[in-house]
Amino acid sequence: MNTAFYLAKKILAGKRGKTLSNPVINIAIWSVALSLAVMLVAVLSVSGFKKEITNKVCGFAGDIIIKNFDNNDSYLMNPIHRDSVPVAALSKFANIAHLSAFAIKPGIIKSGDDLQGIVLKGCDSDYQPDFITTSLVKGKLPTFDSAVSNEVVISETIANQMKLEIGSQVLFYFVEQPPRVRKWAVAAIYNTGLEEFDNNYVMCDIRHIQKLNNWEQGEIGGYEVFVKDKDRIAETTTAIYNKTGNTLVAESITQRFPQLFSWLNLINSNVTIILVLMIIIACVNMIAALLILILDNTPTIGILQSLGAGRTTIAGMFATIAAYLIGVGLLLGNVIGLGLAFIQKHFNIVKLSKKDYYLDTAPIDFDLTYILMVNLGTFVISFLFLLLPVWWVSRMKAINAIRFE
Repeated sequence: MNTAFYLAKKILAGKRGKTLSNPVINIAIWSVALSLAVMLVAVLSVSGFKKEITNKVCGFAGDIIIKNFDNNDSYLMNPIHRDSVPVAALSKFANIAHLSAFAIKPGIIKSGDDLQGIVLKGCDSDYQPDFITTSLVKGKLPTFDSAVSNEVVISETIANQMKLEIGSQVLFYFVEQPPRVRKWAVAAIYNTGLEEFDNNYVMCDIRHIQKLNNWEQGEIGGYEVFVKDKDRIAETTTAIYNKTGNTLVAESITQRFPQLFSWLNLINSNVTIILVLMIIIACVNMIAALLILILDNTPTIGILQSLGAGRTTIAGMFATIAAYLIGVGLLLGNVIGLGLAFIQKHFNIVKLSKKDYYLDTAPIDFDLTYILMVNLGTFVISFLFLLLPVWWVSRMKAINAIRFE
């Protein structure tokens, strides 16, 4: 058995209930455990929050859109022809899940004496309603197949403001010369929790927008592209742009909603502050515990040196003790942190204001990479900090250690 490991084991075993070292060691272990638990909960909750918000935005608006190069940021779209986009070729890209044709048009919704500006979003037969289905509050989504649907899907926000229910007949006005009016029935009500969409968007059959805009057959506003791996959106956007013609442009979701994603990235700064503070707390407590342990065992150190134990053995002994304390702390911290995260994920104990955070409960994302990085980072940083007292004890002279009281 390694001498340093054997001596470390004896010191730790001999301190149980005998000296001041035992409670100090326990405090050090629990400081690491609680610090790690806080870091894990913070990282997993922020990761879950960013993932959920990103999925909501991408689910409604697409990860990438392909549109006319001449389009500005307004809701008035210049059309493109379906044949101008190589849908078959793009569908073969490894990261592309599917493409869906869309078009948007601004208008005004009227119910009784109430008026409100809205954005009409036209969906085609290739629209996949997975996301909006999970966001439905009432009703059933209309189908956009062979027959033109005269039903629309509105948000719960608009429904409450305009006092609308499932089956309500609603007038839509479009400011043109001459003005146009359409009457459609409410088929479903959704709630994404995202004000950007809930305050504005009404979904309908794309053929209504094509007719209102006097577009030719086959003309659409563009394509929404949904990807498999959202970490590769930027790469996929560039690939799509290179594949399409000069009259088209591909925009990622981060380019279309820069403020939202800047806000999400700002959250990382808060997490970084939490991580730094927790690491400092853990390291300070660990250093204090190890110094007390060293002082408590100073005579023993002197005796070992007089018996021939070298600096490497003494340093290795306390390095082993440090690694043991950190290891036990990490084990307890993982049990506490991952346990709390598991409870939150499955029982939704912590609630959020959907108006402020777009979600009604704090989300958790069990990302193995983040878990391993937090554990490894905590161990390495804590151990490096503890090398200072270990180096100090290795420089101690035997005669001074034996006489120490």
